[in-house]
Parts: sequence; C-alpha cells; structure tokens
Amino acid sequence: MPGLVRSGRKRPSPEESEDSSDSDLPTPVSVNGKRARYGRDASDSSPAPSNGNHNRQHTQNLSANGAYNEDVFQSGSIVRVKLKNFVTYTAAEFHLGPSLNMIIGPNGTGKSTLVCAICLGLGWSSEHLGRAKELSAFVKHGADEAEIEIELAKAEGMRANPVVTRILRRADNKTVFLLNGKHSTKNAVMEMCKRFSIQIDNLCQFLPQDRVVEFAKMKDTERLRATLGAAAPPEMSEWHDQLKVLREEEKVLEVKRHNDEEHLKKLEALQNTTRGDVERWNQRQELASKTVALEKVRPIIQLRLHKQEFERVKANWEAAKQELTQLHEEVEPIRQAGAAAQTYHDQVNQVVQRRRQMMDMIKKQAEKKAQAISAENKTIEEHQGQITSEMRDKQGRQQDIARLTKKNADLERKRQEQPVDYDREAYQQRKEELRQEMSSAERRILDLRGTMSSIQARIQDFRAQRTAVKQQRERLDTQSGKQTSLLQKISPETAKAWEWFEMNKAQLPLKGEVHGPPILTCSLTDPKYADAVESQMRLGDAVAITCTNNDDQRLLLREMTHKDKLGLHGIYLRTSPKPLSAYSPPVPNSDLSQYGFEGYLRDYITGPDPVIAMLCDNVRLNRVAFVTKAITDQQHAAASSSPIQAWVSGREAYRITTRREYGVSSTSVNHLKRGQFFVDQPINSDEKLQLDEQLRNMDREGYEMKTEHDEAKAEVQKLMEEVKAVKEQRDEIVREEKERKKAIAEWEALPRMIDQNKAELQQHLDLNAQTSNRIREIKAQSRQCSLKIASLTLEYAKYVTEFRRLHENVVEAEIRLIEAASEVRALEKENKLVLERLRSRETQVKQLEQAKNTMKEEIRREHRATQALVNSCTEEEHEIVVSYKDLESVAALDDEIQSVNARLEMMSAGDGSVVKTYENREVQIGKTRDSLEKHVAALEEAQSKIAEIKGPFVEQLDELIEKISAAFAHNFEQIGCAGEVSVYKDEDDFNAWSIQISVRFREGESMSVLNANRQSGGERAVSTIFYLMALQDLAQAPFRVVDEINQGMDPRNERMVHERMVDIACQERTSQYFLITPKLLSGLKFHSKMKVHVINSGEHVPKSTTSKDEWNLKDMAKVALAVRGRVSAAA
Repeated sequence: MPGLVRSGRKRPSPEESEDSSDSDLPTPVSVNGKRARYGRDASDSSPAPSNGNHNRQHTQNLSANGAYNEDVFQSGSIVRVKLKNFVTYTAAEFHLGPSLNMIIGPNGTGKSTLVCAICLGLGWSSEHLGRAKELSAFVKHGADEAEIEIELAKAEGMRANPVVTRILRRADNKTVFLLNGKHSTKNAVMEMCKRFSIQIDNLCQFLPQDRVVEFAKMKDTERLRATLGAAAPPEMSEWHDQLKVLREEEKVLEVKRHNDEEHLKKLEALQNTTRGDVERWNQRQELASKTVALEKVRPIIQLRLHKQEFERVKANWEAAKQELTQLHEEVEPIRQAGAAAQTYHDQVNQVVQRRRQMMDMIKKQAEKKAQAISAENKTIEEHQGQITSEMRDKQGRQQDIARLTKKNADLERKRQEQPVDYDREAYQQRKEELRQEMSSAERRILDLRGTMSSIQARIQDFRAQRTAVKQQRERLDTQSGKQTSLLQKISPETAKAWEWFEMNKAQLPLKGEVHGPPILTCSLTDPKYADAVESQMRLGDAVAITCTNNDDQRLLLREMTHKDKLGLHGIYLRTSPKPLSAYSPPVPNSDLSQYGFEGYLRDYITGPDPVIAMLCDNVRLNRVAFVTKAITDQQHAAASSSPIQAWVSGREAYRITTRREYGVSSTSVNHLKRGQFFVDQPINSDEKLQLDEQLRNMDREGYEMKTEHDEAKAEVQKLMEEVKAVKEQRDEIVREEKERKKAIAEWEALPRMIDQNKAELQQHLDLNAQTSNRIREIKAQSRQCSLKIASLTLEYAKYVTEFRRLHENVVEAEIRLIEAASEVRALEKENKLVLERLRSRETQVKQLEQAKNTMKEEIRREHRATQALVNSCTEEEHEIVVSYKDLESVAALDDEIQSVNARLEMMSAGDGSVVKTYENREVQIGKTRDSLEKHVAALEEAQSKIAEIKGPFVEQLDELIEKISAAFAHNFEQIGCAGEVSVYKDEDDFNAWSIQISVRFREGESMSVLNANRQSGGERAVSTIFYLMALQDLAQAPFRVVDEINQGMDPRNERMVHERMVDIACQERTSQYFLITPKLLSGLKFHSKMKVHVINSGEHVPKSTTSKDEWNLKDMAKVALAVRGRVSAAA
C-alpha cells in the first residue's frame, strides 16, 4: 500500500477534525478531503523532504522471520510522488517500491491520475496521456493551482535524490518548475530525465490507459524505434537515425550523380557537333584580330615619320635663326638713325598732346560758363511765366468776387420774401385714406390668390386622381392590368405597399434587388398548368415581395409595417436564401419518364430567378413532379419508392409523408382547385362602367374648378389695376409734399448760405492781396539773375581769349610733328628693302619656331597615345605590332591590311552566338565535372559511413531482437500459446526497417501478425504486456508504466499474465514497474518485492471509524501486513 512509513500523524480534513493516532502501523494515504488521512501524508503538517532525503535509496520488505530486507532503487526510478490539488486529489503522497508497484482500486478513484502526475511532473506534455490538452484541466476544481513533486533515485556522483516540482496554474494555463527546491526550467528537467534514460514518450516504457490501444495500432517501424529507445543502448537509436539520414543522403547523391553524368554526356555531344564551326569562327576572328592589331601599328609608323619631319623642321629653324643674327648686325647703323628720328618724332608728339590737353581744358571751362549763362536765362524765363500765371489767377478771382457779390444781393432779396404754406396733417390724412384703400384691395387680392392656390392644388390632385383612374381603366384591357387589379382585390395592402415601393425605391438605401409578388412578376408557360402550380401555393406565396438581401427585408418591413410609416400588416416579405441553381430536383428530368412524369412544376413557371428561388424554397416547386394525365399503378408504386415525395397527376395532387421515428409512410391525395392567380382574368364590366362614370364626374368637377379659378383670376387683375391707380395718387401727393418741404428748407437755409458767400468773397480778396506780394518777390529774383548773367559773360570772354592763344600753340607744335614724321618716313623709304628683308627673316624664324614647338607637342601627345595603345594590346596583338612596326610607310601598312581583309572576305561570317554558346557550354562542362566529382566523393563517403555503422548496428540489433523474441516466446509458452518477434530489413530504405510481432492463441492456427484488427482486445492486451515484459531484462529506462492492460482479458489469461509479470518484474537488478488496474482476481501470485498500493479515494468511500462492525482502515492494514509476512515466510 502507498505510504508504508514507520510513524506519523494524521491531518484533519477540512470538514471534520479527529484525534491523532498512536498506532505505529503503516496506514494508507488519504486522497480526498471526505475522510481523515493517516501516516505521513502530503498535508502541510508533515515535514517536507529536503533534497530527496525524505526517503533513503533503499526500501524495506518483511522477511519470513519478520525482519526487513533492503531492495535497491535503480538510478532514475521513482522513490516518491506527492500531489496537491491535482485532478481528484486534494493532497496525497505515494511511497513507491523499487520493483513491481501494483496500483489497484475501483474505477474513478484516481489510479490513472498517478500516471498523469508522473508524465506531467517530469516535464512531458499532456498529449502523451491521450487526455486533456490544457494543463489547467489538471487543476482540481475550486483550486487556483496544482503541485506535483517527484523524487527520483540518485545516480552515482549525486549526494541526494533529485526532487522535481511542477506547479500548474489555472488562471494563465502556465507552469513553474523547481529542481531540488530551486527555480528551474523545463529544458533542465528534461535534460536530467534524458541522463536517467526516462522516455515518457515511448510506449514501450510508458503506456497510459488512454493509449493502450495505440500500441497494437503502432506501425512496425514505430515499434522498432520505441523498442530501441526502451531496450537498446542509446547509440543504437543514434545509429538507426544516422543510417536513415545517410541512406536518404545516399539516394539524393545517387540521383545527383546520375543527373550530372547524363548532363555531362549531353554537353560533350553538343560540343563535338559545333567544334568545326567554332574553329572556323576562331580562324576568322584571328584574321579580324590581326586587322585590328595592324591598325594599331599605324600610329607607331606615323609617330616615327612625324619625328623625322620634326628633326628636319628643327634644322631649318636653327639655320634661319643664324641668318637672322647676321642680318641684324648688317642693319644696326640704319636702325640707330631711324631710332633717333623716331625719338624726336615722339617728343614732338608729346608736346602736341600736352598743348591739346590744355586747350581742351580751357574749352571745357568756357563751355561751363556758357551753360551757367543759359541756366540763368531759363530761370528768368521761369520767373516771367510765374508772374503771368499769378496775374491770370488774380483776374479769375476778380470775376469770382463780382459773381459772389451779385449772389449775396440775390440771397438777401429772397430772404425778404415769405415761404409757401405747408399743412402736414392734411397731407397725412390724404395719404392714410389712400393707404387704407390700397390695403383693403391688397387683402382682397391675397384672399383671392389663396383661393386660386387652393383651386390649383385641388386641380393637381384631381389630375393625379384622374390619371390613376384612367390608367386603372386602361389596365382593365391588358393582362398586367388584370393581374394588378386582381392583386388589389385579393390583397389591397400588398398592392398599396408595392405601389409605394415603386414610387420611392430610388430614395431607399437598398443593398440588393427587390422583386414584386409572383402574381405580378411570374407567368406560366401555358394557362393549363395554373391549377397544378397554384395547388402548391398559398395566398402568402402568390403575393409575397422577394428581397435578395436580408437587410433590405428588414428595411422594407420597418417602412411598411411601422405605425409611424405606412402601418400595413397584411403583407408578406421573403428572401431567397440560395441561388436558383441550388434547388435541384430529387430525380433528373431525364429519368422522370420511367415514373410517367413530364417534368416538375418549376419547369412551367417563368419569372425573375430570385422569385422562382423563393417559391422553390417555400413550396418546393422544384421537387413536385407533374403529368397532365393520371399515372398507372405501377408508375405510382415506382414513384412512391423513389426520392420524389410529391407530384400532380391529372386533377389529383399526391404527397408522401414519412415518419422516420416509426419507419412508416402515408400518402395524402387532394383534388385540384381551379386556379385564380395565373389564369386569364375576364374583364369586369361593372368595374369598367363604374370607372367610366367616375371619369365623367371628374371631368365635370374639373371644369367647375377651372371656371372658379378663372373668375378669381379676373377679379385679382381688376383689383391690381385699382391698387395701381391708388399708388399713383399717393405718389403724386408725396411728391407735392416733398417739394413744399424742400422750399421751406431752402428759405430757412438762406442766412447760412449768405454767410458762406461772404466768407468765400473775403477769401478771394485775401488771395488777390497775396498774389500781388508774390509778383513783387518774383520780379526781385529776376533782377538778381540778370546781374549774375552779366558777371558770367565777362568770365566767358576771358576763357575764349585764352583758348585762342592755346590753339595757336597747338598749330605750331603740329607743324613740327609733321616735319619729324616726314623725316622718319624718308629714312624708312631709304632703308625699306633692308628692313623688309629683316622683317621677312624674323617672320620666317618665328614661323619655323612655332611649327617646331607645335610638332614637338603633337609628337608628345602621339607618343603618349601610342604608348597607351601598345600597353592595351594583348600578347597576340603585341607580337603582330612588333613584327610590322618597322614598315617603311603607312602605305606599306595599308597594303598589308588590305591583304588580310581580302582573306577575311573569302571566309563566311559565321554565327557569333554559336561560339558564345560553345564557350558557355565549356564552362558548364567544367562545372558539371566538378559537381560530378564532388557528388561521387560525397556518395563514396556516405556509403563508407553506412557500411561503418551498419555492421555493428545490425549485429547488435539481431542480438537484441533474438533476446526479445526468446523472452516473448517463453512468456507465450507459459500460457500454452506461441509468439515470436522478428525484424524486417529493407535493403534500400532504413526507414522501412521494422519489428513484427507474430502470435498464436489457439492450437491448429498459424502464426499471425499482431495488429489492431485481427486479434481481440484481450489478445492484444496479452501480447502487449508480454512484449513489454520481454523488454524488462533489457530495459534502459529506470521505470515502466502500464495502465489497465488487463482490461478485456479472460480470467485465465489475466491470471497467467499476472504470474509472468510478477516473476519478471521482481527479479534482481531489474527496472521499476508500475501496473495500474481496477480489478484483480483472487488468489493471484504475490512476491515479497511487490508493493501493492490500494487507492481508496472519492466522495462515496465510507468513513474510517473505530466503531464495531464498521469498516476500519487500520484493521485492514494489520491484516495486509500479516498476510504479507506469511507469504514471505512461505517463500
């Protein structure tokens, strides 16, 4: 039983409190708050282990004499599991044994919860349990978090057992890991489990209840991988994975090598076919290159020739320079005489220039004085003009003075006269009488215009009513009109609603189409089908308005039925939820003839698709078959058993109703009524006569309204003329009143006007006095200007006299300059030939020097360009240049170039793209060869690695499978059956290597492969547990878990399987084993190394008491230990 400890005390449950126990007998743990817990449970009152020191590395078992033997825990096996608020457990602690641990108890008590705790507590996810995916689902209802604590047996080099704690939080579905009481990570926990070879994700090690069936369904290849992980050394799984990867690499490399070889062959074949063209192209290119190279020789030859020409020009320049020196020595005396004459000429010329400057300066001074005299004369003229202007202004003001004097006299005379009389009250009375007369007429006009407007509104309404009545009368003669009249008769509110929609649809925010009632928008292909079609329709179907959008349906429903809108109620608004193509018949039309039908009712009615779709959705016209005459009994029987559930035959309508819950069908038959919606309606003579009489009455009423309107209009015109006459009288009175007011205002303003005229007269007198003063001042300024002119005239005469003297001196100097110039010309004439010869020679020397320098600079530029051209030559071009650079002339080079071009012209041009393709292909061949060599080397390396790994792997695998098969077969022999395990080795694919389990449960049968379909559930369970037991001696994992493997076994198999499991799991130095089961047979085999854990948990477990004749957990523990002691003694 769980929790076999030496002593402890219980913790009271949340519901009740009990006294502590003095018994030192081991007691089971409590796993529910409904009853007390005994022993060292997981309550907060029990001391928590520190770094795994709570349990030692050994556990004690009773021997025959009552002593305890110590069994060793394998490294990584589970020593202790402690749970808090996990699934069904409020708090529990399991102290486990190192060998076989049997977890027993009724269903639902929490046995598999321990398996879940082991999986989640060691870091694996819930997907390996086949249960809830969310971690929060494992937190007990009502708690915020759950805690799992697992103590593992330590390995060599560890000082204490490692303790893993995992806390699951409900709120955020997150988890927290602790390792030895310190915060850690999931990766750290998983790494530790890996070092212990714990493989929760391997069904050969960890087989929870909800994944037992998966073992039988497991593919053979998956079983091999799981077996290697559970029973083989770690390197075996690594070798297997490496072999699979290497085999895939080998296949890929073989494909690449083959592709490279094929590609290389194709490229080389193409190279061979184009090699001749390429060689001819290359020969032509060589000649073309030679032509280019010969062109590069041209500047070298030209440079050599230019250097020779430069040396010749340089020699000529030096000879001419020497001759010029000798000539200079010969003409030196002549040049000196000419220079002396020229010097005298220059001196005289300077004197002439100075005298001319003095004369020009005096001339400028005289001109300034003349300009000043002219300016003073202009000033005098301006003063004279000012005087004239002032006199003119004065004369004008004299005239104004006379005018103002006369005006003052007239105003004084008017002032003495009396103004006209003005009776304000009389004028006001006359205007008020006219205003009242005009207001009375205007009020009458307003009344008459109101009457006219009312009559016009009545006429407008009358016209609309008459148009409607007329249209209604005209519709009686058309089919559409008949249908509209029929709609108004059978559903007036629908007719009103549709008429309102037609008038207002442009203002409505519609999202789809809206179609009128079928009675208006649909028609039959032939009136003879009316009775059949209408037999499937109700009034609401015939007058329903169809919308293609649900929002439009809600909008129209609100507009038409709301009490603030139209307030209609007897209308039908429907939508077409699917397109018409979605309404298919139960049987194709081509098959209807075998049942005697001609078609479906939907085939005989036409109209807008949404309207037809609405009818198909509501009355299923697409599913009602039709024939004009009655069908036979055989056809009726065939139709009744077909998908067709409704049809019209002759004058009868049939409908089959099936009650699926009772498995029976019934057929209803109805006689067709005469159609009224889609038949040609006869003209209603009474309605026609009534409408004609209504039109005649409306015409009389219209004439009366027009006569009344014309009379009112004539009276308005007469009143408006009267108002116009009254307005004219009022305007005349107002004008007369204004004139009298103006005359009085003018008489009253006379004193002010007289004063203004007097002030203006005085102003003119003052201005004349000021003008006389200004004239005197201007005349004084004019006299001053005259005196200044006299002074300037004297100075001007002085400058003119000096100018005359200087002019005479200039003339004298110019005569001497002419004489000196004549002397210079005479000397030049005498020495003209000598000097011309000298100048000619000097010019020649300059030209030769300039030509020499120009040629020198050109030769330098040509040398640099030629050197750059030579440096840019390829090796082949350089050889050609060296061979032809010493040609005598450019003409010889041209001959050679012409010879090469002649050879080029005799050769075809060829295709340059072929050569380019050839060169590119040559590069591809090189790359392909490199790739081929690399892939061959990689392939050989991969094959070498496969051979290196495959040998030891196959050897160890065969040895492992042989051991497993022997153990598996032995287990089956013990129960009188047979079994074997083999490995399938695919030569080409290591992924296909697999383990095949073959079993035989009955004599006379052959061995059959274990799978999820062939064997029964019990047989699969036996095979599974025997295979797992066959791995026990080879297990690499420290513990293994099997949950409810015995479910589905018959008692015989269960007993034999249990015995074999005990024998195998309780051997020395074997891994820890967990067997979870809800039921056990009596009298099963027991071993001293077994540890049985009885789960007593749940709301319905009776309370443990000390009362007589009641269930007592302590007594049960005593009995269990006594039995265990006897079994150990017998062993």
